[in-house]
Amino acid sequence: MAVDVCRTAFLELIQNLQGDIIEIHHTEDLEISSNEGVIPIRIYRPRESAENSFPVVVFYHGGGWVIGDLETHDNMCRYVANQADLLVVAVDYRLAPEHRFPAGIDDCIAATEWVHKNAASIGGDSAKLA
Repeated sequence: MAVDVCRTAFLELIQNLQGDIIEIHHTEDLEISSNEGVIPIRIYRPRESAENSFPVVVFYHGGGWVIGDLETHDNMCRYVANQADLLVVAVDYRLAPEHRFPAGIDDCIAATEWVHKNAASIGGDSAKLA
């Protein structure tokens, strides 16, 4: 089966199984810079906070480095952010086979470093990063 067919089938499967979209206070899509280009991320904020000190989880979607993206795991990230009362930063890393290993891992490392450096600007606490 072709990779694009697998990706489409996986997205459709997730959409059929996940149920209704979970409400969340705010999401924001950004593109962050890395040595290899830009990395799309999505930030999930469970509620408003004047302190800008949410714990932060950097989330790397499943899919064996070949399938999955921000959309396939969107509802799960919403759920985690709401239930754990923290920021979730989901990373849309580069996928194989279009990008050779370890491109996806490099993106995940770069995104984690960016979140650590910029946590306060997105409402998070870099000392509470997972």
